[in-house]
Amino acid sequence: MSPHRLATLPLVQIGVIFLAVAGIGVVNTMREARKPPRFDTYSTNDRFAGGYLAWYELLAREGLRAERFEERLGFLDRTTGVLVTAAPDFAAVDLVPADAPALAAWVRDGGHVVMVGNGPFAAIASDDLKLPKTTEKRSTHSPLISQALRRFGVQSYRPRWKTRLSPRRADDILLRDARGTVALRYPLGRGEVLDVVDGSMFRNADIDRADHARLAYALVALMARSGAAPIRFDEALHGYVTPEHWWQILPSRFVVAVAFAVVVLTIAMTGAALRLGPPRQVEQPRAPTSAEYLDAIATLYQRAGAAHGAIAAMAASLDRNRTADRRSGGLRVTSPSLAATVNALEILQKEDQPSGRDFVRAAKLAYAARNDPATYRKAL
Repeated sequence: MSPHRLATLPLVQIGVIFLAVAGIGVVNTMREARKPPRFDTYSTNDRFAGGYLAWYELLAREGLRAERFEERLGFLDRTTGVLVTAAPDFAAVDLVPADAPALAAWVRDGGHVVMVGNGPFAAIASDDLKLPKTTEKRSTHSPLISQALRRFGVQSYRPRWKTRLSPRRADDILLRDARGTVALRYPLGRGEVLDVVDGSMFRNADIDRADHARLAYALVALMARSGAAPIRFDEALHGYVTPEHWWQILPSRFVVAVAFAVVVLTIAMTGAALRLGPPRQVEQPRAPTSAEYLDAIATLYQRAGAAHGAIAAMAASLDRNRTADRRSGGLRVTSPSLAATVNALEILQKEDQPSGRDFVRAAKLAYAARNDPATYRKAL
């Protein structure tokens, strides 16, 4: 495309089209957000008929600390007093089988859980939490509202589903109608489990009944302890999950060790990158002087105890030279100073344990006797 063609592009029209497409997308997103779900979510983030936002706000209004728990159940600790797990009759998210043992371990350690509904999570956690079995057969017992619930003013209720619980002998029955048991509780380890088979009574569309509101408050208040940690609704079951980082999953000691290693490595790399002074100049090797060479030889001879033998070898060398010169015509010492040098060397030869200084002196005398032109003169 030529530059002239680029200059004639309708930029204003392109901008208007882009804004129109973006506006249509925003409007569609807002319409989807306002559209109620096609099913009951039992989520405290749902303000429509099938949500639990009204229950959540009711507890906060009545003075209970209500919060949302948006982590996997493996992160439960003593900061949670009562956990409300409201599971609808369908799987809203991919369930993690490891959550059930984690929840059971937390309850056995002193936690309190309110299981609402009879959904897939209740089926997964049935063995770990020792949940009672469900049935749709009619009960032969008379309806019952426990005295513990009557103290909160609960006089009636209207469940929607036909499924009921099969209580065991040790279970504490809280609600029972003509069809069977609706709610019961039982101890598990040091904690307690409250199981409500029908969660439809606590939906936004049904909790406006006075008895349902009292029942929703009473069931949580029965499990809560004065001054205890807050009541939390499990929202990870509905897809609201806080991202899990590696430092949250790994043991705390390992995380501290990794942090310490990173700090040490950072200090080491910083020290290697920053120079604290000028670079050191490498000393160039040099040849030793004659005096240093002689001192080194003398030291070696002294350590080996061979100074006396070396002086004797020097004197013998002069004697051999004199003998050879006599055979070839004869040599004689003509200089008195050189004669004294030779005599001094012979005196040093007679020392039993000459010192290093004696050795150096003998070497100098022998050198002078051999290399001075006046040392020997050939006889005529």
